[in-house]
Amino acid sequence: MRAEAWQRRRTRLIRASLIVPPLIAAIVVGSFAIRDGWFSGDDGTTRARPPTSGLAAATIPTVRSVNDAGGYAFRHPTDWNVAQIGTRTELTDPSGDVSLSIDVAADGEGDQVLTGTLPTLTANWSLVKTEGPILRHVDGRPAVSVGGTGVAGGHLIRFLAIVIDGGDHNYLLFVSVPQERDPVTVTPQIEATVSSFELVTAG
Repeated sequence: MRAEAWQRRRTRLIRASLIVPPLIAAIVVGSFAIRDGWFSGDDGTTRARPPTSGLAAATIPTVRSVNDAGGYAFRHPTDWNVAQIGTRTELTDPSGDVSLSIDVAADGEGDQVLTGTLPTLTANWSLVKTEGPILRHVDGRPAVSVGGTGVAGGHLIRFLAIVIDGGDHNYLLFVSVPQERDPVTVTPQIEATVSSFELVTAG
């Protein structure tokens, strides 16, 4: 993805954000209780600040995983389940109802990639609502995120989708958390995993 295209898209989205109420902030904060700034560094960069619960993401035991086919790495809680199929990685917490997926996505402007991908990710959900996009950075790279809600299996699900500019192609991170899950426990684990995403060189 060319830097010029990202800059043009950035300008348009910033202008749009002045018109559209920033409801995405309420969705994300309400969903995961990220009151201390998940994805909200003053400079727009991704960072995981200690949550108000006192359970800092830095204190969570983690292990590093590398997906060689996808060319990326990340850290995740040691008790989470990890499955890799080619470029895709699926993570779930011990309960199995909190999930985070990472995969290579097509090249293109981030918000357009999200528009084309979200219907597939939420195909079996009902009452899907989205808010966004919001510009940010992950691993020092331009990224776009969209938050929202939907109903799956009779449960209200909160989700956050992030497209990261990886150069020749993008990377898509998708987080889903049932509303009833305790955000004080779940939030720091998600923070630690998403903020640790990095691109790696094969070999």
